[in-house]
Amino acid sequence: MHLNPIRAMLLAVIFQIGLSVSYGQSTPSVKVWNDQQKPVAESIERYTAAFNKADTKLLTSFFSDDARLVTVDGEIYEGREAILGLFSEGFAGNPGLKMTNDVRNIRLVSEGVAIEEGFSVTTTEMDKKPSTVAYHVVHVKRDDRWQMFDIFETAPVEDPASESHTEKLAALDSIVGEWVEETEAATVHHIVRWSPSHRYLLIDYRAETGSGKAVTVSTQRVGWDRKSRSIRSWLFEEDGGHGTAVWTPEPVGKGWKLKGEAVLADGRIVTGTTVMDATRPGQIQIRSYDRTADGEQVEDATIRTLVRKPPTKPSVKK
Repeated sequence: MHLNPIRAMLLAVIFQIGLSVSYGQSTPSVKVWNDQQKPVAESIERYTAAFNKADTKLLTSFFSDDARLVTVDGEIYEGREAILGLFSEGFAGNPGLKMTNDVRNIRLVSEGVAIEEGFSVTTTEMDKKPSTVAYHVVHVKRDDRWQMFDIFETAPVEDPASESHTEKLAALDSIVGEWVEETEAATVHHIVRWSPSHRYLLIDYRAETGSGKAVTVSTQRVGWDRKSRSIRSWLFEEDGGHGTAVWTPEPVGKGWKLKGEAVLADGRIVTGTTVMDATRPGQIQIRSYDRTADGEQVEDATIRTLVRKPPTKPSVKK
């Protein structure tokens, strides 16, 4: 089965998706959004107003048909109807349920995809103590309207167990930095950094083709999954594809083995195993095998090499 060169290359890396950060709660600040961010921010405001009115009929318009919600407890709700069913139960069982959203960032990945990060605070008539979770939402623009496509919640801010995330991910510190991969299709920059809370690893993939212009083709987060007690990664691709993978350390040498599954933008399901070998200083070798696409076996990928890019030296004024 033939796969687009850049897509096959990215899928061979992992099949990962993003989680959101969770760190100390603070007072929401007034944001000034640019012209591209403003329509998304306004949609978020209208969604919050509809939620606070418990208007499930109005809330329908804010979710795509194929939306997915992953709750802080690890429960997954697939599809708009399932999500609205959860909301209806919440409104019925929690009189006076209100929500405020502290949107920390809105990043336009493309003209039709935006990623929102922030904190959500809820209260009820019976319990005035705020309940706070961090979240990460992917918005898609369909029929000239922004809708929520993927919503992920992380552990409550006040949950002491979330402190263990940093410790669990400590071994990944060795891959922080920028890595460059040369392929026939493009030069791919793997930009790896810690989240502000140091509880998630953030990775951007930027492809530079013959035009010399680098564009972001996918973004991912790596975090500690408390439910499965494993390191897990999540990937969002610019065209709407998404997937997830579980990371385990290799018993010999320095590296990681990733077992993942992804859904491409066209609906095909791909799976595979990837080994990232970081034994050689300044290099990561990537080997992918046991790959399938819609149940059909796909040939093992060619071994690829990522080279660490030295940090940029600050210019010295004379």
